[in-house]
Amino acid sequence: SGDVRVERGADGRASWSMGSKEKDADASSAGVALPRVDRLEIGELRVKARDEPTQLQMDARAATTQDGKGTLEASGSGTWQRHPVSFDIRIPELLTVVTERSSANLQARARIKSTDVGFDGTIGDLAGVDDISGKVKVAGRSLADLALIPGLTLPETPRFRIDGSIAKRGRTFEVNVPVFEVGQSRLGADLVYEGAAKPPLLRGKLGATRLVLQDLAPSIGGASGAAPNPKTGRKAARVAGADDRSGRDNAKATRGGADKRGAS
Repeated sequence: SGDVRVERGADGRASWSMGSKEKDADASSAGVALPRVDRLEIGELRVKARDEPTQLQMDARAATTQDGKGTLEASGSGTWQRHPVSFDIRIPELLTVVTERSSANLQARARIKSTDVGFDGTIGDLAGVDDISGKVKVAGRSLADLALIPGLTLPETPRFRIDGSIAKRGRTFEVNVPVFEVGQSRLGADLVYEGAAKPPLLRGKLGATRLVLQDLAPSIGGASGAAPNPKTGRKAARVAGADDRSGRDNAKATRGGADKRGAS
């Protein structure tokens, strides 16, 4: 147990950096011989983190269960770019992961502004936060809430829900989303993001069983949503591919009735 404070200033200097990047890379590639560990227990560890470049301030706590298997449980809350964030993480049997260098089961929950994120899967490289694969669920008020994540720009939208899977290996992300609901729209996506490419490359397929243009209007240069209907107070929704002939027929019938009354 104990208290840890980590900081990184606006100039990029961090309290956890020791030695040069070249030496750290050499040591990492050479590997480290770990001692035999038969029991792992961590008392309550309190961490205060402050990162000026990303405007992150976080208070976190971490501890293992007292059964000797070292199941790690961590939680924290704070602000990110002045918006509230929080998280909960659980890694069962951390002792086995450390001693056998095996993949770890990872259960994570986070809240970013008004968006809830859930992940259940595995992580192969715990120290490098890499070789990740699992199921992900995201739901919130607007996709724009996720723009806090560096390098991610998303428009203001109605409420949304994402249910799919994600895999990360190095700087390559594979995302399969059979359920992607935004407002009244129902979409799906199968995407690959290659961050190491120059420039970074996003490729894949995006489809929809129902597409309401107003739900994604900002992403195609339109206004965020339609004007409210003065009678109902609701926003009008135009569905792509919808048949407007009934509306035109009703308009003709109305004009025809008016002409007959004028003639009489």
